[in-house]
Amino acid sequence: TAASAILTAGTGAGVGDALETAISNLEGNISGGLELAEFNGIIIGDVSVINGLTVSGNTTIASGAGFVVNENLAVTGGTLQLSNAGGNFDVGFGAIISNDGSNLIQINSATGMIVMTDTGTQITSSGNGTIDLDAANHILLTNVNTSGEVQVTTTGGQIDDNTAAEAPVITANTAALRAAGNIGESGNDLDLAINTMAAITTTGDIYLEEPSAATIGTVNGLDGITAAGHIGLTIGGTLNINQKVEATDAASIIQANVQGAINVNSTVQTNGGGINLYANDNLALGATSLVDTTTAELVRLFADFNNDSSGGFTQDQGSLVNAHDGDLVARAYGDVEIANLQSAGGRVVVISNGGGIVDNTTSPSEGPLITASEVAFQAAGSVGGAGDADIDTAVGTLSANAASGDVVVSNTGALIIGNVTPLSGV
Repeated sequence: TAASAILTAGTGAGVGDALETAISNLEGNISGGLELAEFNGIIIGDVSVINGLTVSGNTTIASGAGFVVNENLAVTGGTLQLSNAGGNFDVGFGAIISNDGSNLIQINSATGMIVMTDTGTQITSSGNGTIDLDAANHILLTNVNTSGEVQVTTTGGQIDDNTAAEAPVITANTAALRAAGNIGESGNDLDLAINTMAAITTTGDIYLEEPSAATIGTVNGLDGITAAGHIGLTIGGTLNINQKVEATDAASIIQANVQGAINVNSTVQTNGGGINLYANDNLALGATSLVDTTTAELVRLFADFNNDSSGGFTQDQGSLVNAHDGDLVARAYGDVEIANLQSAGGRVVVISNGGGIVDNTTSPSEGPLITASEVAFQAAGSVGGAGDADIDTAVGTLSANAASGDVVVSNTGALIIGNVTPLSGV
């Protein structure tokens, strides 16, 4: 029991029988590991004798109240587990919490928040150790980095970017994000630098930004991205959607703005909200893909979104896009290769500004490529081709413009050649 404590040991401190303390501040330099149980709250640093706490070996510090790290807490050669039973876990004044190799960093704020202040604070592994951050309330991040995995979980709050800069708050190979509320916000998205990500929120939105390529996959047992609210993804390279992306609340929107290509190999689904997939390069819907609004809403699938005359649209056979009586627009500069675009009672618009519109199903499949009330085809080249290369449709009204090619369409049922915005006639 003291106002502060300085611990130095060569063969461990409290290992196997935790030191029980009632102190305010702690500094130290310990070899052999540390186990400490603080009755009240604890501050690492601010004693002005040793700068922070350095430990080699497994380290466990449990605080009965708030836990504050104001100077560096550095561990090597063992796991680092920090917890507070009350109050918040705060990292301030440029403090760095670190570990090495494949060793774990785990922080658990049982009833409060985890707050990293925007003062150069870090939680970092110099190797590929997992960093696991858990809190009952909000988690505010500045710089969490490892070449391994980051897991962030709040059971009652949101995960926020707590920096003014647009630098990544999580740098890792993989990241799993779980929250009750928002994960990032519109106008203050969560900046990442990862390879594979998964995220879920039960009541909020998800807004994520990644400066290079990213894959939506399975991380720490979490599949894909699921939000009750809106999902907004801003990606600086290619986006691979290998697990489901779903917005579950009525009218919640999914939008991906991608500077590279988008490859969809799973489901992108809303509950009556719009779906906007915007790729500056190619947009490819694989054979296992489903893009579905559940009820009537707008679907926009754009390649060459930045209008630099590059990027095509490919929908493999087996893929389905369904706007359920809403508008469905597929657009590219290069060829638009289609297999199954549906909006029963709605409008489908297919545009190729520099190529043609192509049947991408394998012969002898002659099922409708377009099922809708009306369809408009606009192409620099041809719309369909001879024989099995024709564009099979099941629509009521059609308009088409092939600037330098043919229009070859086979329709099931009665057909009106009329006005379908943005075209008139054929």
